[in-house]
Amino acid sequence: MNKYTANYPDGEQTINKDSMGSIARQYSYDCSTGIKNLHYRAWTPQFTSTFKNVLLKTPLAAQIKAEYQSKFCDCFIDELKSKYPNGLTKKVSQSDQDSISISCAYKIKVNK
Repeated sequence: MNKYTANYPDGEQTINKDSMGSIARQYSYDCSTGIKNLHYRAWTPQFTSTFKNVLLKTPLAAQIKAEYQSKFCDCFIDELKSKYPNGLTKKVSQSDQDSISISCAYKIKVNK
């Protein structure tokens, strides 16, 4: 059982909006340790695939139910691509990581 499921056995519906933001920020922080060296890259298919594989191995992904990990990482990458259409030409700020994580957490929750 992953940490997320252990911490929230009744699922996201029991988490209030303020808590969801805090949780997503923590997951984003954990994620940033795994992706901090993946910047200064164009959005090639190879880089996108590599980036997703790295995201899937981060503490962030480990906190998400297995069946939603891939969908969350796809959302995270899609939002990065939207914000940085020419690739990651600089390190992604913690603020951007937080907002993307929160956005994707809500999107995944809404689409369950």
